[in-house]
Amino acid sequence: DGRWALERLVGNVLRLSSDPPDNLYDLKNFLSWIFLLPALSFRVRGVGLTKPQAIRRADEISKNVQALRLATHLREIWRRPRSVLFETAVRASPNPWTLSRRLARVLFKVPKELKGEIKDGFWRDARRFAMDCLRFSQG
Repeated sequence: DGRWALERLVGNVLRLSSDPPDNLYDLKNFLSWIFLLPALSFRVRGVGLTKPQAIRRADEISKNVQALRLATHLREIWRRPRSVLFETAVRASPNPWTLSRRLARVLFKVPKELKGEIKDGFWRDARRFAMDCLRFSQG
């Protein structure tokens, strides 16, 4: 069942939103988690929906969908950074997955223009949305 995955995901959202990320790697993960929460919440209740279907029905789960809306906006304006140093180091590494996560956290800070789009209440709203998803899944 998806309950374990949902509980783990909600825990990740609560943890990271308490100390908002300053790098693109963690911010991208955070946004991905926000987008996955509705689908997992419905799945735990026995309703199989795709991620886009679940996102469209998120207002059935929570009044706090503003976090989901802002996350959608951030993904729409997202510019993927490119770094020759990063790509070279990852290719040369014996363990590219671990190295890429560490390097991404160091090399790719959240740009000011993207950071400026994150409203003050986003992190609080994301926590509320995550908790609403967990409550919804419990029926």
